[in-house]
Amino acid sequence: MLDRREFMVGCAAAAASLGCPPAGGGRVAVNRAGFLALMDEPFQVERPDGSVLYADLVALEDGPVAPGLDQFVLSFRADIEDSVEAGLYEFYHTQMGEFLARIDPSGMDASSVFYDCLFNQML
Repeated sequence: MLDRREFMVGCAAAAASLGCPPAGGGRVAVNRAGFLALMDEPFQVERPDGSVLYADLVALEDGPVAPGLDQFVLSFRADIEDSVEAGLYEFYHTQMGEFLARIDPSGMDASSVFYDCLFNQML
């Protein structure tokens, strides 16, 4: 049986994946246009222990084309000394508010680690 926290996390993830505006008065929608408006901006990624990873949104790539779906991949860059494992994290941006998303490490260079975040939203 789901506890309250698991239920709320699941509902928030579903709302974010559908492009619903975030709770808490965010001004930019969690969708392609919203992310394009925040390109090269820092996002806060909260770890399970409450500490924060700062990651810059560095790219938005189109995904496969399918009727009724908007599919895209976000790429974030963070300091290599301050990384996280693949998983579901709470993101925060001052103009977007909070949303849940899964990120996966996708590469690194001498000073940075890169993460991909896939979105599959119904139009």
